[in-house]
Amino acid sequence: MRIAGIPFYPANGSNYSNGRIKPIKHITVHHSAGYEQTLRYLWADPNRNGSSHFWVGNGHIEQYVDTNNTAWTNGNWYSNNESITIEVRGDWRGYYDLPTLQNLEKLLRSLRKAYPNTSLTYHKDVSDKFTLCPANLKDKGYARKEWDQVTAWLNGNGSTAPKPPVNTAITYKKITPKRIRLIRTASLWDFNFSDWSKAKAIKTYQKGEVIDVVAEATNALGGKYLLTAYSYNNGAIRATNGFNVVDVEDYKPVITLPPTVEPKWEAMSPPRKLVTAGELRVFDLTANVEVGDPIPKGTEVDFVEKKTLKNNRMYLRSKWASTNKKDWGLPIDSLIELKDVPREPVPEPPIDVDPVEPGNGDVEARLTALEKIVKYIVDFFSSLFSNFKPNK
Repeated sequence: MRIAGIPFYPANGSNYSNGRIKPIKHITVHHSAGYEQTLRYLWADPNRNGSSHFWVGNGHIEQYVDTNNTAWTNGNWYSNNESITIEVRGDWRGYYDLPTLQNLEKLLRSLRKAYPNTSLTYHKDVSDKFTLCPANLKDKGYARKEWDQVTAWLNGNGSTAPKPPVNTAITYKKITPKRIRLIRTASLWDFNFSDWSKAKAIKTYQKGEVIDVVAEATNALGGKYLLTAYSYNNGAIRATNGFNVVDVEDYKPVITLPPTVEPKWEAMSPPRKLVTAGELRVFDLTANVEVGDPIPKGTEVDFVEKKTLKNNRMYLRSKWASTNKKDWGLPIDSLIELKDVPREPVPEPPIDVDPVEPGNGDVEARLTALEKIVKYIVDFFSSLFSNFKPNK
């Protein structure tokens, strides 16, 4: 099957198998961990010996292999036969940006409508060989969150909870999701009022707290307030609660880089046997030149030490080079089964755009057990009286 609306760039016939010997059971997530903008050229290479069904980036989605055929992606023949595979554009952390994750959700919607009984798997869980892939897409739950949102969408994602009355004088504007920081101790306001004396503070937040918002509301008096995804609920307003724009500023994360240290060889724990991804030569880090004869592609090498240079490129030193005190190494990005990662700052978590579950900017997430009981009772009786019509 080819997904309608997604460009199809056929992989070379030598990089996948026609048909399947087992029914499709899984959708397997990978990360491309490179700087390429697409995989269409990689899978078109007849000598690549690999492929994937799909690629997801922050601009678009591409398909390379019909889902009725078997892509060679998972490093496990039996897993390949049961899986539809997706490469997600990213870096060594297996996560790139919010638009990429949104495109992943879009693709999952199409696939799970066509294959409703599939489950989510990850490359590291099915590969016959060690791999970190897809890193944070699994380890920090980014892919699972998109999967769960699609599950909720497939199940109707309906809520029977009573919606608050909406003042028609209030206008809403969807904004690019962003993160804000409170510049002073401030309140979360119920902005559904037309008299300043009727303004109601819902909860107090402390200076410096960071909140994710997706929309801006303007009330009857012209006051502007920022709403969380939970309150905005994709335009079906769940709560007229927001933060006054005068109390916030756009959040700018502080990135702390590790201190500069002189590169040195560090012991790998444990030592690893890795394989050269292509023909390459040993690099003399002292003389800054290549040395020795070319090492053929697929050569297994025992590595015992690692060194990260000031340009943030990591080299691994073989057991032989270490024993003979040679400042020689092979670049880690030329080896299969990457173990260690560059020293880069950890990315900020995705901005909360979930309209279903309350986040740290919603009063529901701050209520004590007693407050939750009181709110439930008040909401219950409010819903009863709102439907009560006295006899005339």
